[in-house]
Amino acid sequence: MATRLAPCWWKAFELDPADPVLLAGFLCDEIIKEGDLSQIAMMTPAIKAAPQRCRDFNQAQVNLRMAWFHMSLFSLLLGHPHDSVHACAKAIQLSISGHTVAE
Repeated sequence: MATRLAPCWWKAFELDPADPVLLAGFLCDEIIKEGDLSQIAMMTPAIKAAPQRCRDFNQAQVNLRMAWFHMSLFSLLLGHPHDSVHACAKAIQLSISGHTVAE
């Protein structure tokens, strides 16, 4: 599945490299496909820039839960595990506090 989606994530990422959803999708797909973190070094500038877009979403009260989950992923990939856990905890808190639509 990862190999089939890779071109789609890359094309979408090229259109908007600051979009944390696209970056996270691309990175996760690459990590699964390659089985390692080799793409991280090449993508570090984009990974470092993505949390600002997540903070913009948080400030605008848009996609709060996913913005925090993405910040968690980016923090972890950048070697900041404590920030990653904090962001993940915030996302989980939002997930159980009614900020999501029940299915």
